[in-house]
Amino acid sequence: MKQLLTSSGIGSKELWEALRELTEKSFEELNVAFIPTAAHFDIGDKHWLIRNLQECVELGFKEIDIVDIAVLSKGRWLPALQNAQVIMVGGGGEGYLLTKMQESGFTNKIEELLNDRVYVGISAGAMATGVEVNPQMSEELYKEPQISTKKIKGLGFNGFDLLPHLNDGYFTNLTEENIKNILKKYNITRPVYALPDGTALQVIDDKIKKIGQGVVKF
Repeated sequence: MKQLLTSSGIGSKELWEALRELTEKSFEELNVAFIPTAAHFDIGDKHWLIRNLQECVELGFKEIDIVDIAVLSKGRWLPALQNAQVIMVGGGGEGYLLTKMQESGFTNKIEELLNDRVYVGISAGAMATGVEVNPQMSEELYKEPQISTKKIKGLGFNGFDLLPHLNDGYFTNLTEENIKNILKKYNITRPVYALPDGTALQVIDDKIKKIGQGVVKF
């Protein structure tokens, strides 16, 4: 399985090259399906979502489809994902995203689709690939509303969890010290990667490569 798990999108040459390495083709030959579903849960400004879509335009993909799995039936979203070579899952509410992935049937189909496609996760889309999401822990770190107080099973692509936006000026609680304390509080013993904006993990099967500076493994 090939994944590019980003904190804030693919807005740098270094991240473009990491994605290009995964696709093994020029972007002009590829279709991307962008899943904006997680953004529904966030209230307010969506400049970040528009910026992520603009990054797809700037990369020069052959086709850019917007595929909302919370709205479309499986009969519509599945062919759209099958038509793409890159499945990009955007940011927003990670618990909400995973809930809609389960309800729509996406969870049951995505691993099969990724036999010959690349998964790109942005923020919540990256967090969804881990073992689980703990909404109470997320609320403490991100100071944002959550869909549930109960743990939500992740897609399980990886044996680690991800925390995007490390040391971000907006998410002021997301510091290394706070993360260490909260992981201890919730007894999280599996690996956790914290990603500053502009960075990513490139994952090929079980091989993990840090892209950019400042990625921290706990």
